[in-house]
Amino acid sequence: MTWIFGYGSIIWRPDFPYAERREGWVVDHTRRFWQGSPDHRGTPSQLGRVVTLVPSEGEICWGVAYRLHLEHEDEVMAYLDHRERGGYVRFDVDFTTAVTPAGTLLQDSTAGDIVRAITYIASPTNDYYLGPVAHPQMVAQISRARGESGKNADYVLNLAKGLLEMGLRDAHVEGLAASLKEVAAKEDVATTVGAPTPLETAKVVA
Repeated sequence: MTWIFGYGSIIWRPDFPYAERREGWVVDHTRRFWQGSPDHRGTPSQLGRVVTLVPSEGEICWGVAYRLHLEHEDEVMAYLDHRERGGYVRFDVDFTTAVTPAGTLLQDSTAGDIVRAITYIASPTNDYYLGPVAHPQMVAQISRARGESGKNADYVLNLAKGLLEMGLRDAHVEGLAASLKEVAAKEDVATTVGAPTPLETAKVVA
């Protein structure tokens, strides 16, 4: 029986067949946008930022675990190895399933079974590891980057949405999402201000 633990895009876009989905957490780790993305959400010359797990004693990282169909295990693992190719490697973690919904207060969730799960973590030694920077710098980098899977900002916003739909609050993710929405709003205003008026457009056409 193989379980896959997802704490990033796999929460909201698994894109593989599975037999069971469970919410829960891993202990002594936290989720951080410290890994560079040279492909999915950025390019080699303009890396995006995606999440990795960082050791943090006493903290927990909520996510989702998927139990794979036995007949699909090989193909799913091959797919995930390719999907997580940009600096990630497989690790085994102990995933605690949540019996009750997560809610906004994590301590209200009742622990269920602990299952051994495979997850993908980008360690600080990989070539694309970016590590921590000041919040404004991180927002600026994410707002500019895009890759083969789309805008880096969309990754952040979709992750924030996926966590909220589970009833979870992640200050790191939510803080980035809020700042990126502000950046997008300012860009929309700037675009609107700089756009020609209908009369100006008519003159150009004429």
